[in-house]
Amino acid sequence: MQVTGRAPRCSLFICILLFMTAYPAPQLSQQQMKAQTQTASTKSGDEELMLTVTVSNKRLVPFSGLSKEAFTVMDDKTPREITSFSNDDAPHSIGVIFDMSGSMSEKKLTRPVALFFDNFLNASNRANEYFIMAFAERPVIAIDWTTDISDLLAKLLTANTRGQTALYDALYAAIEKAKTGRYRPPALIVFTDGQDNNSKHTFSQVRELLKESDVTFYGILINGGTDPGSSQGEAGKSILSELASITGGRSFNPLTKKQEQEAFETIAAELKYQYRIGFKPLAATGKPKWRSIKVKVTQPENAPPEFRNLTVRTREGYYPKQ
Repeated sequence: MQVTGRAPRCSLFICILLFMTAYPAPQLSQQQMKAQTQTASTKSGDEELMLTVTVSNKRLVPFSGLSKEAFTVMDDKTPREITSFSNDDAPHSIGVIFDMSGSMSEKKLTRPVALFFDNFLNASNRANEYFIMAFAERPVIAIDWTTDISDLLAKLLTANTRGQTALYDALYAAIEKAKTGRYRPPALIVFTDGQDNNSKHTFSQVRELLKESDVTFYGILINGGTDPGSSQGEAGKSILSELASITGGRSFNPLTKKQEQEAFETIAAELKYQYRIGFKPLAATGKPKWRSIKVKVTQPENAPPEFRNLTVRTREGYYPKQ
């Protein structure tokens, strides 16, 4: 489905509806549903810690097909045994968050949102489940968890497109909401200019909650009324970049239609080709202390030239459970 010409003159969420209804929910067999349930991450208290790992070349194109033996997991600089491994296109639980505050504008959002649902959903696993959150002065769940993206009108709520910005409150609520998803680890995709002037929570609190979770964070910076190089624009870029880095995700600052399309296709490809690696962490001793994680990959000898310099992204670390 291609997006051409002018954006339709409709409300942002009606635009969302139009693009999402183009992708009917898949009809899954009982065997497929059982397999998806088994894909869910380990429950709290299990010994295994799950990581999502993205391997890509210098052009950030994901590289799939590596074997378990190509990876080494370092837990506080100590190599650990890999206890589970997969590179299947497993379904994800994904939250999509839209900044609808006064620092944004519908004109700024309409094209990237339309392109996101067109390019992202077209390339994503049809069994993914989604929730959609909008926020201005407070976060609102516009659409709760659903895999039936053809039936959104009855669930659609009106969002406030004016007012102050409670970005950190929305991110805090979205991280908590993501934890309730069916599939582990979940992902968040956030559209915002990075500004906040109305939150009860702080950036540090959001950052800490993200470190304690297994959520992968993707940020889409929308320069709502500010120049890309302005102090506000640079601050927003820094906020999204830091949150993404903690989780092994990525942040984007697309300024053109082509860059927007590439960003959304990249996110879809990364989720599609992620490696899911489980390992048993070091035994917890004393007060929980932040532990760093590093995943290394051995370059395959038969890799094509464009995949000779691989980079690895995963979350920066974790807090061990008692």
